Amino acid sequence: MKKIAFFLLVTLLFLLQISPILPFADYGIRPDIVLILSVFFGIQFPLCSGAVFVFALGCLVEVFSGVNNGLYPIIYLLIFIGIRSLEKYFDFSQSFNLFLLTAQALIFKFFFLLFCFNFIYEFRHFAILEPFLKESVYTLLVFPAVFPLLHRLYIKPKDDLALRAVVLTHEHRYS
Repeated sequence: MKKIAFFLLVTLLFLLQISPILPFADYGIRPDIVLILSVFFGIQFPLCSGAVFVFALGCLVEVFSGVNNGLYPIIYLLIFIGIRSLEKYFDFSQSFNLFLLTAQALIFKFFFLLFCFNFIYEFRHFAILEPFLKESVYTLLVFPAVFPLLHRLYIKPKDDLALRAVVLTHEHRYS
């Protein structure tokens, strides 16, 4: 039952990402809920299934945004991979660390878009600065409400390798 509720919540959050019903959505400023989902998937999901979900969400965002092929899937997949590589070195169980991680993911997204818009599409970089700052503030304001909902509904699968290591350790002690 929790898996169905989790899937419905992710679907609802994605629909909020693309719908114009949120405040300031008429001006093109929406919280980047897919980035929050990418951070959540990077922390909670197994590597392969998390990467597939993040890539699929990036493709769906791209379909509704109208940008060139591959931009959003690459951004969200790089954020996912970056979080997975940092997972060994940092503790992401505290909410403040998750907030900082989301802020850093937003900064990475900005510089990646800045690079693409300046060197590939030849836009002026100040054209995306103001919408990015507004979107970032909006995303960081929405983050404390979205992340605990996701965390409450997601059941992390048991790690079979860790369980096997515990069993082998106990067998070695008693033999």
